[in-house]
Amino acid sequence: MLLNLDKFFVQELQEAGYDVDYKKLVEIYRRSRENPAYIRRRQRRLREEAMIEKAWQKMAEASSAQGD
Repeated sequence: MLLNLDKFFVQELQEAGYDVDYKKLVEIYRRSRENPAYIRRRQRRLREEAMIEKAWQKMAEASSAQGD
């Protein structure tokens, strides 16, 4: 997921008392993507997606084999 920021969002944060600008928010976001917990969660999600894709392929192969 990419962070979608615009100047209005940054302006609202600044008005709410947060000392941030676009560049600082992008830095924070990029650092968060290096967090070990995030990396583990992402790897698990990718493994699960691969397993699901493999299961769908096996089902499709089985279905086509039954149709022959």
